Amino acid sequence: MAIEAENRFGLKRRIPEPIKIQIRKNAGYGCVRCGNIFYEYHHHNPPFASAHTHDPMGITLLCHRCHGQLNKGFLKPADFAPFIASPWPLRQGFSCGNFGFGSHANPRIEIGPVTAESTSVVLEIETFTLLEIEPPEEPNTPFRLTAFFTASDGSLTTAIVRNEVKICADNWDVNVERGGIKVRSGPRQIALAIQRVDHQTIRVTRLKMEFLGFVVRCTDHDFSIISPAKTRFIANRLDISQSESLFSVDAEGMRIGTGINRFRFKGSFL
Repeated sequence: MAIEAENRFGLKRRIPEPIKIQIRKNAGYGCVRCGNIFYEYHHHNPPFASAHTHDPMGITLLCHRCHGQLNKGFLKPADFAPFIASPWPLRQGFSCGNFGFGSHANPRIEIGPVTAESTSVVLEIETFTLLEIEPPEEPNTPFRLTAFFTASDGSLTTAIVRNEVKICADNWDVNVERGGIKVRSGPRQIALAIQRVDHQTIRVTRLKMEFLGFVVRCTDHDFSIISPAKTRFIANRLDISQSESLFSVDAEGMRIGTGINRFRFKGSFL
């Protein structure tokens, strides 16, 4: 069932960013029950249907799985009360701590054979950012992942915006497991896999995206972008430092890095 844009009191679903910031701080930047760094905002006191305002003290963070168990009745509101009062991330001192970074960390991103340092925007197509990994919001909090996935018809299936998850297709799932993050489009179908290597390095080991006719794929050993005109870019080795973006693609071609301080490339256009 689709979520209503507003409740009977005219309160819209969209929570203002200043209030979101307070909610994230209260919850410890992760699901209050399990610590997952990918979450949804949940109105608990009162429920959204009865809320007149977005009160940060009555809203918390739940991951997609915990939120689903609550909405489907497998867990009751009372089951979450102890975690709302004492969130898992605050008790443990981290949100899924395998993804904690130092206060001065700029994530070093490895995507297949491509390495980018001090570069947050990994991929943008037609000026739309599809994949971005930003530094932590505050010291000792998780890095912030933004990623958009669409079906072949262009419809949005899953969106992660600075760790806030919006899943628009029933078979998609986002989860933190075994020291890594996986976005699945179905059973055994991995659309994005990220692994934390050390305190500063994040490795993208799997990526499959489709957007406006462009197809982007990545494995451990290769990275490729195929345009709607079937032009293929393959990176065998690419190192970039201090760039505003890594890959910027549009109908006229592709730009590798903007404002680059260091650039080394080995690959091909076919």
